Amino acid sequence: MFNGSVNAKYEWQHAYHDPLTAPDLTSSRLPKAIKDWINEQVESNKDWKAIKATLRLSETNLDAFDMFESFSKIPAGLLVRYVDVQNVIFAKMNKLSRKSSVNMESIRLWMNDMQDTKHYSTLFSVDPDMNGPFLVFWMSPWQKIIFENAEEWCIVSTHKTCKSFVKSTVDCYLYTIVVRNKATNKGVPVCFFITNREVTPVLVMWLNWVKDNTSIHPQRIMIDCSATEI
Repeated sequence: MFNGSVNAKYEWQHAYHDPLTAPDLTSSRLPKAIKDWINEQVESNKDWKAIKATLRLSETNLDAFDMFESFSKIPAGLLVRYVDVQNVIFAKMNKLSRKSSVNMESIRLWMNDMQDTKHYSTLFSVDPDMNGPFLVFWMSPWQKIIFENAEEWCIVSTHKTCKSFVKSTVDCYLYTIVVRNKATNKGVPVCFFITNREVTPVLVMWLNWVKDNTSIHPQRIMIDCSATEI
């Protein structure tokens, strides 16, 4: 130690204790085999309820726990907790939902993908200085058909739907146009956009874009008590 060197002795063999005893298992990380098994279950689209049912012990094993008080070893699978499965599910969802580690770039890529592969109508407008409002709009082909044949609109604004990709502490607003579906005689959302500022210029930009890129002929437009929409 005094000459700058360190000697380490690695005891890789467990000669004096069993690592599969209950105390050791409860205080250690999940074995790699169990982690791999959880990944396989999640990749097969199983949720926690289905995975938990798979981990359930048989009646024979349950009887063994009841009969032997000195039963010190437990199956490693019983150590699988909800949070272990939840972390794997969240990691999978994050991988599927992100096209980039940068939030704004990921959204831009998703907008391009929906427009190029699924023929969505999209608009992605961001202030170059990142100080002004942004506008993210999307509408599917089937929504566009219903939208262009509708005579009555209902514009609804929902606040705090997500966080801004420009500043994570800022909440966003989701604007939706709902119309009557003539086939079902029920309301159906046909147009969406998200913005970080509920101001008139953003709403004007959105409605002008919709007017210039669709064949709409509304006769009546309903809104709530929003002063911006008025």
